[in-house]
Amino acid sequence: MKKSLLILGLCSLFIAVNAQKINPVTGSIETHSKKLSKLIHKDAKIEMIADGFQFTEGPLWIEQEMMLLVSDIPANIIYKWTEAKGKEVYVSPGGYTHPEKRGGFMGPNG
Repeated sequence: MKKSLLILGLCSLFIAVNAQKINPVTGSIETHSKKLSKLIHKDAKIEMIADGFQFTEGPLWIEQEMMLLVSDIPANIIYKWTEAKGKEVYVSPGGYTHPEKRGGFMGPNG
């Protein structure tokens, strides 16, 4: 009985720990403007909320939808990020749609 309770407890702990995704913290914030320092706390942390992009532009925060849009230009995709679902494809193709290949970046710009 004690062994079963121990296993059940460990499984519950494993599920609880993995259910809370912790975003890695990277870098630091350095401000050279008193106005900016009023907006961003000196102890603020930079969290990576998504990765796997090639070259991005944007971002655009849509308050009504509580989502962040970002363009991955070489991939020709616009991604959206929400706290509930993380990174998802929002528009693909996000820029050039003609079937004929051409040079340069074909994706959305900003």
